[in-house]
Amino acid sequence: MLLYRGAIASGKTVAGGVRMLMRRLKYPGTVGIIGGPSWDQLRDGTMRTLRRQMHESWIAYENKVEHHWVLTNGSEMIFRTLADPDVLRALEAHDLWVDENAMCSPEVLDVGLGRLRLPYPQDPTFKHSWWGTTTPRAMDWTLGVFGEQGKDGYGVVHSTIYDNRANLPLGYIERLEEKYKGTPFFEQELLGLYTAFEGLVYPMFRREKHVRRPDWMLSDSDRIVVGVDFGGTADPSAMTLIGERHNRQHQFAEFYKVGATLDDMLARLAEWTVLTKRSAKQITVVCDPSGTVLTPTIGARGYTAKPAERDKLAGLKLTAQRLTGLGGVPQFTVSPECVYTIIEFGQYVWSKKREGETGVVYFTKVPIDHHADALDCDRYALMELGTTAEYKPVRLPGGRMVMGR
Repeated sequence: MLLYRGAIASGKTVAGGVRMLMRRLKYPGTVGIIGGPSWDQLRDGTMRTLRRQMHESWIAYENKVEHHWVLTNGSEMIFRTLADPDVLRALEAHDLWVDENAMCSPEVLDVGLGRLRLPYPQDPTFKHSWWGTTTPRAMDWTLGVFGEQGKDGYGVVHSTIYDNRANLPLGYIERLEEKYKGTPFFEQELLGLYTAFEGLVYPMFRREKHVRRPDWMLSDSDRIVVGVDFGGTADPSAMTLIGERHNRQHQFAEFYKVGATLDDMLARLAEWTVLTKRSAKQITVVCDPSGTVLTPTIGARGYTAKPAERDKLAGLKLTAQRLTGLGGVPQFTVSPECVYTIIEFGQYVWSKKREGETGVVYFTKVPIDHHADALDCDRYALMELGTTAEYKPVRLPGGRMVMGR
């Protein structure tokens, strides 16, 4: 196994793609699986990087529905999203590459290794291979498996953004330095180092507790709310789709893309509307209140659109309460496919301030807003759900009491 751990823009995906192509060309007729945490990431990042490394004549056949490429020498590449690693169980292959594997469950390693069993009798020295390429996410699972420097059977290659300066636009690194200076994101994003995020805004969030399949169908929700945060051309834009039933909220889906247009977001919103089996008017869309165009634009498509509540601290407290839940059972949970939301929960921290006279550093009650776009959407949606309905005790079949409408 091999892990390429590095900063953003350090060449990780390029290196992973080169390895996949070299092995498919060296061993004709072999099969490589290429996975990622979400379809958006796989399509917009991994697949585009691979295409740039190849001449178009190398692909003899492409199935755009099954996401399957066959090269002229008979080798194959199969693309799969790995929010649920069990999708691999139906496949057999010679190699598996997982791009941004730190954003996936640790099961991508165990389940993935079990898929690497196709023989290659043409070369008795052939060895199956699993490799990942990723920017670390706080102290993620790869640290425990591979170690910081690697160990027997688990190799590690590390790079920083500075190692790839020659291939980056002038001023790109300096802009990121300015953005992340004085925050724990500097070591993670620019140096590719594991980072312990102290002062978490939501320390009660636990993957094993809050990341789960929903207990009801989206279309069976009592209410459905979408939170929207538009980032413009340079920053991430995000949306989260939340359904509520019996005073419990679940995030069913997310949209997260750097440089997304309003048309991109409206198209995804239309797809979600079909899944809800409701009219646009029956879906409340709560938008970043700092924008002047977003709310009327979405409202013009027939949705019940409104600006979000501006009381940020109240929204943070409400989200924390929903995560804590009642009797140890959380009231707010997230689907495994919402990988950016899950990552943000583990990295959203309070900002620090130094006391002038004593020099003591302490946490403020103002969070650092880097990497919090999806969480802003959650906050907008949960505030809407928490402030626009009156709840009372409701008895469910079987006699259990919950708070409902």
